[in-house]
Amino acid sequence: MVVRGWGRGAAALLASVWVIAGMATAARRAAAADDAPFTWTGLYVGAHMGGAIDYSKFSNPYGTTLFGDEVRSPGPFLGGQVGVNYQSGMAVVGLQADVSAAEMGGTATCMQPGRTLPGGDPEFMGAAFGATCQAEPDWFGTVTGRAGVALGPQGRLLLYGKGGLAWAHTDIDMAVGNLKAGTYGPDNARSSASFGQLGWTLGGGVELALSGPWSVGLEYDYLHFGGHGVPTPVTGPFDNPAFPGIDGATAP
Repeated sequence: MVVRGWGRGAAALLASVWVIAGMATAARRAAAADDAPFTWTGLYVGAHMGGAIDYSKFSNPYGTTLFGDEVRSPGPFLGGQVGVNYQSGMAVVGLQADVSAAEMGGTATCMQPGRTLPGGDPEFMGAAFGATCQAEPDWFGTVTGRAGVALGPQGRLLLYGKGGLAWAHTDIDMAVGNLKAGTYGPDNARSSASFGQLGWTLGGGVELALSGPWSVGLEYDYLHFGGHGVPTPVTGPFDNPAFPGIDGATAP
């Protein structure tokens, strides 16, 4: 089975709000005096926190799925960043790396056939078992280039765009769902997977330099990752002649 994470279809979405970023650079300390020109040039470190939503699409080996194939996993995250800027006139360019720990998770019924399997009662919609799928992204990070323009008094307002490489780590859990294990169907088998993926990111934001070495900002990022194979639960057939519409059916 293939899980396509962090987006609708094969896409990816991470909406983040960076509510605090502490910036410490020698250039900014030197520019603290009122009569000194301000510059974004220099090294910086900072912290951020925000919220994100992950979209993981679970492919269905039976085709069209009854309840949809997407698991949405919202949650908060917290992390830090380090980077360097260079300013020439109003133009500001730079490089930045960041990493975040996330507390995200979501579940949904997945891989449930939208109609009966061949050989079953065509009027019966459940001649195969689906599963409960859970996606839990817990770490992600990016390495990006930034380019923007400094505006406002002394150029302390920075509008910028960014793009580059992205990485995320996700845990996937699946459990077969049925009426009653051992009586009406196979046991509730489970499977798990834990993996990292490389992808790409695009984003943008606004940052305001405060007094001294500090600044605050807001940022939105979109992360895109492709598919990744994961094991499905091992299952057996539904063996109960008393239910001719689903006798012999199986789970994904």
